[in-house]
Amino acid sequence: MMDKIKIIKNKFKDKYLLKLSIIDHVKEVDVLYDLARLDKKEIDNFNKELADLYILLTQYFDDKQELIDIRVDRFIEKITGDDINEQS
Repeated sequence: MMDKIKIIKNKFKDKYLLKLSIIDHVKEVDVLYDLARLDKKEIDNFNKELADLYILLTQYFDDKQELIDIRVDRFIEKITGDDINEQS
């Protein structure tokens, strides 16, 4: 799997190209979401595009662990109403 990740990283060394690819996949996910709501056969295509988007986002945020940690805490706070960093 690491060899495959290395291939992806080499392809998207240019962050601008990576951002364009992410935007392209976000648009595809949006279109396929509408199609999947109308035609259940499109759910597989929707899931494939989500997986592609996940791969691209993983590469984009590869060196941004601190930001991810902050956003995870904020997300948990939003869905639970609790401050994750609050000391008891």
